[in-house]
Amino acid sequence: MDKRELRKIPALRATPQDISLAKRVSGAKYIAKSEVRICAHKKTLLLNLFRAPELRIGKVEAAFRVCCTHDDYITQDMQNATACKWLTGKLYSITWEYDDYGNGDFITFSDDESVNLVHKFFHKEGDPIRVIHDFQESIAHERLMCRYRELMHQIDERMKLVPSLPHDFRHWVEEYALYDSRYLVYQYSRKKQMDGYCTHCHHDVKVINPKHNQKGICPHCGSHVIFKAAGKFHHQLDREHVTLIQRAGDGFVFRCFTAYKRYDNIRKPDMAIYEDMRSFADKGFQITSEDAYKWDSFRPNVNIVRWKDDPAAGVWYEGKVYWNNLQEVLQGTKCQYSALWTLLERNPDKRFYPLGFLLNYKPSYEYLIKLGMYNLVFEDVNSSEYLYSNNGTDIPKESKSIVEALGIPKTMLSMLKMMNPTKNELSMFRAAAAAGKWTTPEEVRRVESVIPDARVFSVPETTPHKIMRYIEQQKGRNAEHAFREWIDYIGFCRKLGYDMGNSFILFPKELKKSHDTLMNRIKIKNSRAEDKKIRAMFKEYQRRFEWQQGNYVMLVPRCAADIIKEGQDQHNCVGGYVKSVAEKATVVLFLRKKENPKKSLYTVEYCDGKVMQCRSFSNGPMTSEVEKLIKQFERDILCRAEKEKIGVGVA
Repeated sequence: MDKRELRKIPALRATPQDISLAKRVSGAKYIAKSEVRICAHKKTLLLNLFRAPELRIGKVEAAFRVCCTHDDYITQDMQNATACKWLTGKLYSITWEYDDYGNGDFITFSDDESVNLVHKFFHKEGDPIRVIHDFQESIAHERLMCRYRELMHQIDERMKLVPSLPHDFRHWVEEYALYDSRYLVYQYSRKKQMDGYCTHCHHDVKVINPKHNQKGICPHCGSHVIFKAAGKFHHQLDREHVTLIQRAGDGFVFRCFTAYKRYDNIRKPDMAIYEDMRSFADKGFQITSEDAYKWDSFRPNVNIVRWKDDPAAGVWYEGKVYWNNLQEVLQGTKCQYSALWTLLERNPDKRFYPLGFLLNYKPSYEYLIKLGMYNLVFEDVNSSEYLYSNNGTDIPKESKSIVEALGIPKTMLSMLKMMNPTKNELSMFRAAAAAGKWTTPEEVRRVESVIPDARVFSVPETTPHKIMRYIEQQKGRNAEHAFREWIDYIGFCRKLGYDMGNSFILFPKELKKSHDTLMNRIKIKNSRAEDKKIRAMFKEYQRRFEWQQGNYVMLVPRCAADIIKEGQDQHNCVGGYVKSVAEKATVVLFLRKKENPKKSLYTVEYCDGKVMQCRSFSNGPMTSEVEKLIKQFERDILCRAEKEKIGVGVA
């Protein structure tokens, strides 16, 4: 609308009749007077709004003037005589307040002529305020649709950069993404040999003594399968997330799919693949919230299902990644020699976060993959630099050789190549090397199966064999719990200056009693400086680690006294962890019931993106319910960290 021409129209003033009406209608908030003018060659309705309280005291100037043509509207704020202000909001948004609810007189027209002008201008009968409101709603909706159409066009133009699907994509999804969706369905009988059908090779086979839900091998195709009794195999639905990475213009597009396979008919299962999200990355694989899109209803008030901008969309955190095109797609990038395709092809059962690999790529990954040390790459990618990673398991960002990257002597390299170690197993080799000890894959695997803790190899006063033997003598106790208690105990001994060469001191007959005695002595030595550090880090830890799920909450200690009190209430040794918490060597958390957060329930030690310990009263174990909660907590905290680190939704 032509604001300059509208400004030239003289302002209408209230008449004595208008003032009288304002005094008579006590519920009136505004008195309205209509007029029709020709402005910029357009017929224009002017709705002048006078504040009723001001009319009652004799003020005759209008507060607002609503200007409407047949295709537009705007409101002139006339309350400031020196400056003209224009409002684009609708009539109700400018004049209506909550206390006007139910007040039919809050805008009262001064006379019938003003009402008739509104009806005649819009060619519509009824409440004149409703007539104006409906007109403004239709114009606002059209303005919104115009903006939406422009946004849709921009999105469609960007989607033109997305190439078509690889010709073998559907076959790859069925063969590898749904790798675990392979069943051998058998007809149960009392006979040793039973009739079965393999859903992978589509052949009838004979199987011997199968068990429902047991893993096995198809005798015809040799594929891994899960045995299913036909009588119990009903309406099986398998689902998997799939990520496809392709070139898109000068950058990349991460396409996220969900694949479904339904076995209503085992001989003709139905498979469907739906694309859920697309995220565009630059040459460095960076994705912003403006680069993420989702297939969904475009807007709540627009009933169209299509690609929409969605900052919460991103890249599947866990899923299968299509590898057949990766060698070509990654050409010319920092990851062109990464051998990522080999890693994925050799481990088709593994779920993977490709964006984490590409963003945080380390040159040593190439060598680890070519040496067959896949577990180290998977675990290193899934860990986050944002989380604590100071237990000696990280692969360094830069290294001159694979030996330097692994942090072991060259003589140990051949053993690691044979065993495809996990990060925990690597930490055991590192600990042994740092302590000047020799170990073997067999010893590492034995220790890892009983006490998955690298500190078994780093105690200089004794050998892993003697430690294992001592821990196994702690009858009726969990080996992990007993070892951690022993590690705490020898730490107390060192602080108090005990003779560690004395086997009577090193391996006490009553571990728990000796541990608790020394712990109380150590508490006396706790310094005020540690308490100050813990108080200083409280707000940061609260943001990062406080969490709730169902009836449970995870809380952060505010001070050293909270940690010591937790140890006293729970009859455990967490009171001796004050220094470790203050030095950020570990994190202590409290899992409690939401309805009674002050009552101790479980004490949690969190380090390197994992819950290292979760103990109830007197070092009791977790229930199955709490185990599930702790796994969910680990996933949620890791996702929270990735979102803060990358700045884009992690689905």
